[in-house]
Amino acid sequence: AICLDNDFENSVPSDVVLSTVSNLIKKQYAQVKAENIKGHREVNPKTTCPGNQFLSDWKAKLIANLV
Repeated sequence: AICLDNDFENSVPSDVVLSTVSNLIKKQYAQVKAENIKGHREVNPKTTCPGNQFLSDWKAKLIANLV
């Protein structure tokens, strides 16, 4: 698991943060397929983590940086 320490309830991480997380995934979790990358809310719908814009915005950016 990777945790971003900030309040992304109604905002998105910067491009620098997303690039850094993507690089971490590529280096440390290369065996994980992009379709298996999930936000906490996708696994536990009772939480708001990782925020309202994860599925509609920054998950795609995060995954796009993996290639």
